[in-house]
Amino acid sequence: MLRRFTSTAAAFLMLVAMTRVADRVDTDYVSALFFGFFVLELGLFLVGITGTERGYFGPRNHPVNRMFIAFSWAGTVGAVVTMVVQGPAGGRPLWLAVIAGTTMFTGGLAAALLAVSASPWRDLLYSRRFDGERPEPPEGVASASSDPVAVRDEAVHGIPRQQPGGGEGESGA
Repeated sequence: MLRRFTSTAAAFLMLVAMTRVADRVDTDYVSALFFGFFVLELGLFLVGITGTERGYFGPRNHPVNRMFIAFSWAGTVGAVVTMVVQGPAGGRPLWLAVIAGTTMFTGGLAAALLAVSASPWRDLLYSRRFDGERPEPPEGVASASSDPVAVRDEAVHGIPRQQPGGGEGESGA
């Protein structure tokens, strides 16, 4: 939940910054607003990265977590470069500011989208064990031992799944 909040807050902060809020602020406070935005943005990115790296949001090597880390680092690097290039009186070179801003925006929004929509911790609820022996592979398949995914899952959220071949509903005993 923390990663969802920080990622969404970082994306929302970027969207608010795109509305040219600095034009509506008194010129005495523009520099403080500029650096405050980037410090807050970097803090939000780093909280999500640190929590994911330490395994608070599921296995660190899960593909969703690895993509979240990559997108968050892209957003962080883009934010730092944008802050350095733009500065209160900057804007030179323009090509670097455009690339850095695009990287920050794309990385931040992609990380927020992954944090909100994907939930790798659900994989922890499913068992990868088999009941008894493995099923025979279909015709043309070399071996079932190379298949890393289980055929059947155990009960999830306390609700047992009905398995073929066993249960109270069968007649004939």
